[in-house]
Amino acid sequence: MTRTTWLVLSALVLTNAVWALTWFSRSDEPPTADADTVIADLQQENEALRLRAEAAERLAPPEGGALRAPEAPPVEEGKTDPSTEETEADAADEAAKARAEADATRKAQQAALATAREILRKVMQVEDAALRDEGIEELAEALSGDDATLIEYTLGALWSAKDIDIDRVRFAQLVEPHLRSEHPGIRRSALYVIHAMDPSRADLSLALASATDEADTVRHHAGRILALYTGKQFEGETAKAMADLLADESVTVRRGTVRGLSHARITPEIEARLIEMAQRPEERHDAVYFGLSTVPDKSRKVVDALFTYLMDDNVSTRGRAHWGLQRGIPEDQHSYVASRYADHLTKFVSPKSHEEALKMIARYGDDRVIPKIEAFAENSMVDPKVREMARKVVAYVQNKKGDR
Repeated sequence: MTRTTWLVLSALVLTNAVWALTWFSRSDEPPTADADTVIADLQQENEALRLRAEAAERLAPPEGGALRAPEAPPVEEGKTDPSTEETEADAADEAAKARAEADATRKAQQAALATAREILRKVMQVEDAALRDEGIEELAEALSGDDATLIEYTLGALWSAKDIDIDRVRFAQLVEPHLRSEHPGIRRSALYVIHAMDPSRADLSLALASATDEADTVRHHAGRILALYTGKQFEGETAKAMADLLADESVTVRRGTVRGLSHARITPEIEARLIEMAQRPEERHDAVYFGLSTVPDKSRKVVDALFTYLMDDNVSTRGRAHWGLQRGIPEDQHSYVASRYADHLTKFVSPKSHEEALKMIARYGDDRVIPKIEAFAENSMVDPKVREMARKVVAYVQNKKGDR
């Protein structure tokens, strides 16, 4: 392999790893190849940033200005109220101090991120073994230091490098003290990384503790941490913890939790919480996309919920509900699903929706659904191509009956 080829491969690996590091360190989802997950997280993060910006706008005075002081009794003409002036001056000082602190924090974060990226670049490159070893030692040194911001970003770097050949026992030992850090971001990141380094040290009690952590930023990840530690086999304490997280007072925590339920077998209590969550418009997409649609053995209640959202205003939610009805439907519910799709034929307006519904009817239907499809095929207001497809579905279902 040529030097140029090695350089190209190294650049590709590093680009993906740096993206993962940046993503992991932003208090959100760990790296994933699911583009829809990434988009949903970006939308969630942008919304959070927007709300924080609005809050800051309300609290901070304009540049060079002062906060509005509380209403005060009128002052005689020609005189000033010293208490009002003092209040405005104090408010301006506090606002300036807050801006300075925020600026310093941002600069510290940028510096730590730059350092972690450089370490990761050394660790992930494949040209210079000595440089790689140097990066690994810098990883260890950063994790052993006392710079909390750098530690958090370094944990992100270690997560990004989790699949490379590295002394996992050594790094598990370095990560272990951070599991009980006073910094929420470090606790959260350490819970992921310790499992990647040495699953035997990833005690389930740690994951359960994350579900009741005082910090929203930790509880936001607790569902995914529990999924990681249990292999998505929720029962007993872990099932209760997941149900409680879905009822958390924080919408951010609830939306984070449902990511851990993707393709997991769920208990009736978790199922009920997911259905309740889907009824709230701001949480519906996540509940359907990551939760209800992925249930591997869908109950009648889950099926009914998915049919409810086939007509949702959000095109992604509608598409995911249909996607979910193509998977995990027990055989004893096939006829029911076909019948529900037949009932929806007159509710859909686009030929494409009609065609997708007819495909599902052909897949799940039996002779009991034929009268509904025949009536639909005779409806002159329906697209002629769709009507022809409906007739073919009737013939197909009749043939299935003959094959039984």
